[in-house]
Amino acid sequence: MTYRIIAVSGGTGDPSNSTALAERILAAAREQLRLGGVDAEVEVIELRPLAHDLVDMTLTGIASEALETAFDRIRTSHGLVVAAQPAETRSVFDDLDPEAVTPFDQLLGA
Repeated sequence: MTYRIIAVSGGTGDPSNSTALAERILAAAREQLRLGGVDAEVEVIELRPLAHDLVDMTLTGIASEALETAFDRIRTSHGLVVAAQPAETRSVFDDLDPEAVTPFDQLLGA
């Protein structure tokens, strides 16, 4: 089985310190799993390119295709890393079913 770990980065810079942090955490997690004989696929979802979609969803209640894809990636992952200030990621997790993220390990990197 291959585990999928998703990191959500709320950084606004380019390059983003939050994304760099997320990538370091993912690399360490992947290495620890590899040492235990487990394959891991890792992915960073950056919120910066989704900012307009997040605002539109807040105003209309309708998620864009890009946001739905991000939500699906989060819902179907085995682990979640959040590397951002809480306000930067709140709109994503406000609209994501809490039950979707409770079955797996989560790590907050701030």
